[in-house]
Amino acid sequence: MGFIYDSMREYQIALSYYQEALIIQQKTLPNIHSDLEITYKNISGIHSSLKDDSIARSFYQKALQIETITLTPNHSQLSNIYNNIGTICQSMNNCTTALSYYFKALKIQQKTSNKSS
Repeated sequence: MGFIYDSMREYQIALSYYQEALIIQQKTLPNIHSDLEITYKNISGIHSSLKDDSIARSFYQKALQIETITLTPNHSQLSNIYNNIGTICQSMNNCTTALSYYFKALKIQQKTSNKSS
């Protein structure tokens, strides 16, 4: 339901549903689980829409911790999350950090495109 409210731009309602899901997941799932990673990214997206950049970044970092364990180093999802964190850092005027995340995303994209060529 959080996804629907997010698409309706009812961010606070969406956030409450995502937070409720997170509480349940944290009680029932192992700390490293793809469902947690998805919920962290969804919560981060809501906070990003609300311009709560530092909170958005912290939830993306939690998702990234799971992804770096569960995905291969050149997985496209890692590229996406590095790009998202870079965008948040840029909006926080932390351009040096943003660049480092953008470069990580770019390296993955380059490696992935070289494999498909």
